[in-house]
Amino acid sequence: MRFILALLLLLTLCGQCPAAMPSPELSPEERAWLAEHRDSLLLSFDRSFPPLEFEKPDGEFAGLSADIIARIEEFLGITFRKQGVPWTEILQGLQNGSTALAPAIVNTAQRSEYTYFTRPYARIPHVIVTSRRVKGVLTLDDLDGMRVAVVRGYASAGMVHDAAQGRFNVVEVETIREGLRDVSFGVVDAFVENLAVAAWYIDQEKLPNLRVAGSLEATQELSIGVSRHYPLLASSVNKALDFISESEKKASSIDGFNFRHSFLTSRPSTH
Repeated sequence: MRFILALLLLLTLCGQCPAAMPSPELSPEERAWLAEHRDSLLLSFDRSFPPLEFEKPDGEFAGLSADIIARIEEFLGITFRKQGVPWTEILQGLQNGSTALAPAIVNTAQRSEYTYFTRPYARIPHVIVTSRRVKGVLTLDDLDGMRVAVVRGYASAGMVHDAAQGRFNVVEVETIREGLRDVSFGVVDAFVENLAVAAWYIDQEKLPNLRVAGSLEATQELSIGVSRHYPLLASSVNKALDFISESEKKASSIDGFNFRHSFLTSRPSTH
C-alpha cells in the first residue's frame, strides 16, 4: 500500500487546476430539460480503472469520478442510471447517444466530434512501466526495438502509436491488468499508462518485479464527457462542476489516502 500512496502523490487534482468562476444559475431551458430526464440518463463508466473509477463487487460505481458525479447529481437534482462496461462500449455509447455521460475521459480531437468536454478535474502523469531488469530512467525515445503495450482505445494508445514511428512495436491489450501482467511475465518489455491506475494494479496484483521507469511529458487530463446528443446536459454539467468548490473536490479525491509520502523516496530505484 505504501507504493500506491507514494505514486498517487503525482496526481494533480482539481485544487491545482485554474480556479472556476462562481456558477451562474441554470437556465429555464436547462431546468425543464433536466426535470423531464431526471431519472432516464445513462452514465457509463470503466469498471476496471481504479482508483479513478471502478465497479465494486456489488456493482456499485466507485472512485474519484464517482465522488465528483455524486456532487453534480446533488446540484442538478437528478440521478444518473449507472453501468460499468468496457471502455470501447463507452465510446460507442457517446457516439450513438445511448450513453449520456462518461465521468472520466480524455479530450481528443476524434472524441470531440461526438462528445462535449468539461474542463479537466484531474491531471495524472503517464508513465512507462518495465520489469526491474530494465535499467535506467526511460523516455519514449529509449524504447527502440522494444515491445510496448497499451490499452486498446485509450488516449495513451494513440499517443504511443504516434511516437513509435516504426522504432518500437506497439502491442494493444484489452485491460491495464493484462498489460502489467504481460510486462511482469516478459510477454512485452514495457507498458504505458497513467500513474494512479498503474500503481493501483501493481499493488493489488502483487507484481514486485515491476517498476516505474520514467514519465512522459504528456499528462492524462480527465474531464467529464457528455454525448453531443445532449447539449443542455453538457451545459448543465459544466455549471455544476464549476459550482463544486476546489476544496471540496480535493477533499473527496484524497479521502483515505496519505499524500505525505514521497514518490521519489518510496518508488523502486530507477538505477
